[in-house]
Amino acid sequence: MIPFIIGPQNPPKYQTCITLITLFLILQIVQSKILAHSESFTTINGWQVISNNAHDSRIITCGASNVLFIHNQSPVEYSAMYFKTYEIQPHYKIEAEFNFWTIDYWNANYFIVYCDTLVAHASFYSTTSTTNLCAVSNLYDESFLINFQKFHYGSTVSISFLSSSEKFGISDFKLYIHECPQLDVIHAMIKVSFDSRSMSTINTMKGWSTNDIVSTLVGNIVDISYHKFTGNSITKEITLNQHEAISVYIRVMVFNSDSTKIYIKIDDVLISTTSYTDG
Repeated sequence: MIPFIIGPQNPPKYQTCITLITLFLILQIVQSKILAHSESFTTINGWQVISNNAHDSRIITCGASNVLFIHNQSPVEYSAMYFKTYEIQPHYKIEAEFNFWTIDYWNANYFIVYCDTLVAHASFYSTTSTTNLCAVSNLYDESFLINFQKFHYGSTVSISFLSSSEKFGISDFKLYIHECPQLDVIHAMIKVSFDSRSMSTINTMKGWSTNDIVSTLVGNIVDISYHKFTGNSITKEITLNQHEAISVYIRVMVFNSDSTKIYIKIDDVLISTTSYTDG
């Protein structure tokens, strides 16, 4: 909401000028919402399937919509997932909106959306429609509009779709970014610190070390590459220009671990402690 500036009905010219300048400044600091990516699904367009089991993934038609469709043909639930990574401009929040299709009758089945491997939306869905909309079978189909927002700071975002049902689809996908205010020092700081995260193979000689030995192990999850370590600590020395403060954004991936704690230190000073309990 933009506050109104109320004054005399016939103010002096200098006061009118000040009012206009003030209004201009207010408009400049309003965060803007920008459409970063839009998918009409005339093709698969980079969406990948993560599955070790038999599945069918393609574009189908549901009514007037092109739908990104997946059929998990395995009896194992949650074993076929769509995944895609987008590059995005500087922002402080992302927003996604799309139509989710329950295909071939759902009865309290679970649908999950992940944003950078974290749950962004999860809910049970049941089909209430009595109309066959999708060109798959004669069973009933229905669409639900889903919208979610997440505070986010990285230069890429990965979106994943997963369900307990055999068949579902996505159409009319839109990804928005909420830009930071244009007229403040914070925006300038974010512009400077917004470094791109590579979507290709990681350089193994970047300097992350375990026990003073540079690690050359690299892992991949679809199009996300990461340094892989087997020790209980890693270090890296970074040379910086003269500065007053630093900001660190790092994602730690834990595999096959019992409950543990993750500590982050800068110049041997503890700055963060995170407990991992998911097992």
